[in-house]
Amino acid sequence: MDAVSTVRSAVVAANRRINTMNRQRGYAEGRGMGTTLVGLWRVPGTGRVVVFHAGDSRLYRLRDGELRPLTRDHSLYQVWLDNGRRGQAPHRNIIVRALGTGEQVEPDIAVHDLQPDDLYLLCSDGLTGIVPEGLIQRFLTQQPPPTAEDACARLIGLANGAGGPDNITIILARFVLLPA
Repeated sequence: MDAVSTVRSAVVAANRRINTMNRQRGYAEGRGMGTTLVGLWRVPGTGRVVVFHAGDSRLYRLRDGELRPLTRDHSLYQVWLDNGRRGQAPHRNIIVRALGTGEQVEPDIAVHDLQPDDLYLLCSDGLTGIVPEGLIQRFLTQQPPPTAEDACARLIGLANGAGGPDNITIILARFVLLPA
């Protein structure tokens, strides 16, 4: 089984489990527990990572000083943007894809090559809905670079300082590439 199939199977199984619990508790389709998902898996024995997500939690890669999103939100707001911003903008927090809210979920999955010094930021919309990407980039590229623990704490502090109306989850990851 290849890496993409493995990830897809794991996400489908997680969705099935959450959706089954919702039905057992008497919730109608689209109701009950649901969650967004963002993940990163370094494929063993390769210089590649599998990026996967459903919802509006995001994954960014910082490479050569540039912070680039590797995921696109599954939200009504993103659909509105993609369709030329016609009509009134919907609320940013209405998601159109999540685990547990339906019998089926199709995560977005992509494979990316690793490069030395890549830094990956996985985060909930509690960070990205409050702190602009440019500020996150400036913070992560400052010299000397902050430790991962300090960077996470300070980014959470920035979001909370700006009102912090949502949960704020942050993971920073860097992979060591060993010579072949």
